[in-house]
Amino acid sequence: MGLARLQQVGHDPDLELTTTLAIKPMEYAVRDRIAKSTEYNNVVDNVRDLDARLGPVTAAAPANARLSALEANQGTRGTNGTIYAEIDALKASPPADAVPNTCADDTALYGDTIASRPRSECWWAEPVSNGYLTIAATRSTKTFTATDLRFCIPAAAAGSGTFDLKLYTGTTLANLTERATVSGASWVASAGVKHAGLSNISITKGSYVAVGFLCTGFTTSPKFSSTAVGTGAQILISETPYSVWKSGQALPLPGSLNITDSSWTRSNQQFWFALA
Repeated sequence: MGLARLQQVGHDPDLELTTTLAIKPMEYAVRDRIAKSTEYNNVVDNVRDLDARLGPVTAAAPANARLSALEANQGTRGTNGTIYAEIDALKASPPADAVPNTCADDTALYGDTIASRPRSECWWAEPVSNGYLTIAATRSTKTFTATDLRFCIPAAAAGSGTFDLKLYTGTTLANLTERATVSGASWVASAGVKHAGLSNISITKGSYVAVGFLCTGFTTSPKFSSTAVGTGAQILISETPYSVWKSGQALPLPGSLNITDSSWTRSNQQFWFALA
């Protein structure tokens, strides 16, 4: 703050300066010339003098008092008092047309990054018979690295059999490529949500993601979580997510898939799986 500015402020009755600042004249610094200690001392003296003279000014009219006067002059806005109270009220409450989130989603509750369907919609337990290669497909809404594959067995298999599952991805449903394999009857030998570790598989937003699973040899087929069975239970024709199947199949599962060709039959339910 220069001397002229301080003198202008001094005309305010609340901030009046009764004395003239004793500014000590100083020389400009010159490049390559050694600074004089007297010049440094003048800087220190001037700062201390200014600080000492501004002390009574701030004490006579503190900032809080000035702000309070400004707030009072602003008057009221809306129904919450002063303008500052109105701002605080707006920050504390959502807009009237905001829809509150009354329940946590599957990502918040379980850590599912993407899923074929919400868990709450897949309360049905659908048996998958021996030799029925079943594919469940969806599209990824995010780009992320998948480290966990999840599926659910509501009712376990009985007898001695085999179970194989493969994870596929691709830019179209006509060209899905194998990315990971999960094998072993133990996966379907007990009920529950299953977690299969993945080796950092990159998933791109908008890409198609599918799982294919096949059971053979069980006396009682395992059941998989899905939407309720019913004609037309799938969403729009040719849209994902959806499930398809093909009977009379044997291991191993194919390394690539085209699930748009006529050899597949659309299921009457959508099977659940998730990646995280």
